[in-house]
Amino acid sequence: MRQHRFIKASEEEVELLKAIELLLEGRKYFGRENNTVSRRKYCFKDYILTQREREIVRLISRGDTSPEIGEKLSNSKHTVLTHRKNTLSKLNLKNGSQLVRYAINWGGG
Repeated sequence: MRQHRFIKASEEEVELLKAIELLLEGRKYFGRENNTVSRRKYCFKDYILTQREREIVRLISRGDTSPEIGEKLSNSKHTVLTHRKNTLSKLNLKNGSQLVRYAINWGGG
């Protein structure tokens, strides 16, 4: 007679395996404390921001100013500022400094 034994993994082990699986898929891991809304807010490549807003975040992450971004994208500085304002609102950021920090952390890809 054959017996099957199951090892019950602790919650931490399950969470670690989940994190490893996500990272191997090239995705970001946010921890179990974060809900889906938080993940969507910070994973801009998949959610919320338009293609143009993502492009502007990427250029901000490289240190470009709004006039430089406008020139690269053939837009006026004012159009870029509007995209930045919309991005701040969508990501619930309070100011340009937070947008720059966000861009550096997530926009370089």
